[in-house]
Amino acid sequence: MISSAAIQCLDTDIIWETWNPPQNLIDKNMLTRLPRNGIGRGFKVGKEEIVGLLTALKLNVKNGFQNDVKKWIDIINHVHNELNDNSYFTTKKLIPEGEGVPLIEIKVNEELGVSAYEIVNKLKILDPPIHLSEKRGHENILTINPSNLNLNETNIILDELKNFINR
Repeated sequence: MISSAAIQCLDTDIIWETWNPPQNLIDKNMLTRLPRNGIGRGFKVGKEEIVGLLTALKLNVKNGFQNDVKKWIDIINHVHNELNDNSYFTTKKLIPEGEGVPLIEIKVNEELGVSAYEIVNKLKILDPPIHLSEKRGHENILTINPSNLNLNETNIILDELKNFINR
């Protein structure tokens, strides 16, 4: 099993005649051909990914996750305040204890005359498209994850949702 795993992770851009794997890991005589870029090769980490990870870690340490959570809660509160003043949408804030991204669920009430799935389909064809989580669409509930939103983008989503009220 160790031999099989080792073969999957080798960089074998060489020829059979010059390939001499470690004898204690791979018995070359058991193979019929040189393994070429095994399954592990596609998961090789490049310098771009390493720099990206280090940058993200530095930003997280510098800014802190709690600053992000505060921004996300502000967005959720904004959505709640904007949508909860009508009979067409009911919102529910999902703010986890400790670590985690807060979310807001938007229940599409029957009075609106369209389902959550219909809303999703109409939002997806906009330019640019808007994608809300529809995993609870069968309950007529849409979810907004604020982790990649700013206030301007949030207002665009809110305007599009409010357009369903005025139809």
